Amino acid sequence: MKTNSFLRFGTILLFAVLIQSCSDNPQPALSLTSLKSGNTDLLASTPATNVNVNNNIVAVFSEDIDNATATTSTITLKKGTMGVDIQVSVSGSTGAGGTLNIDPVLDLDPNTEYTLTIGAVKSTTGKVHSTKTVTFTTAP
Repeated sequence: MKTNSFLRFGTILLFAVLIQSCSDNPQPALSLTSLKSGNTDLLASTPATNVNVNNNIVAVFSEDIDNATATTSTITLKKGTMGVDIQVSVSGSTGAGGTLNIDPVLDLDPNTEYTLTIGAVKSTTGKVHSTKTVTFTTAP
């Protein structure tokens, strides 16, 4: 009788372990670790001010970025409701790296508020960045 109880318990335990190991464990999100324009931190708790009008914006992530997902569709810069033309590139000699360079085609207007949104950029391992939106004001 004890053998049957142990056998049942073992079977139930094995079944529970198998179910747990087959469950869907979502991947952790891709993290944005730094976002700067020159020396100005755009991830600060308050919106940045006096941002230089001719600096590029550099976003550093926790992992290498999939180039195909770092586009002007997933990364936007706006002045009010108007889009600003930008070029997006991933640094690294192979084209993959944890750093995105966001380059406005023209210098930004002085003393103006801008909104930068970095959307569903993915890492080369498939992790997805949760959308991050920041506002900043350029220097006069």
